[in-house]
Amino acid sequence: DGWKAEILITCGGPTVSISLDSRWEFGTLHHSWGAKASGEAQTSIELHSRALHEAVNDIVEMGAE
Repeated sequence: DGWKAEILITCGGPTVSISLDSRWEFGTLHHSWGAKASGEAQTSIELHSRALHEAVNDIVEMGAE
């Protein structure tokens, strides 16, 4: 009845991902230049975006048609 989505953005630089779940009105933006094991800095930010959730929901509904 719900969905989970991960939007991954990377192009020769840091990895940026946004994780969303239809059960909650917030997601997590994660920014990293490397893996934790390497000691590289990582950042996670709680993201409140109704518009982003609605956009992903529209995509999920289009795929169900």
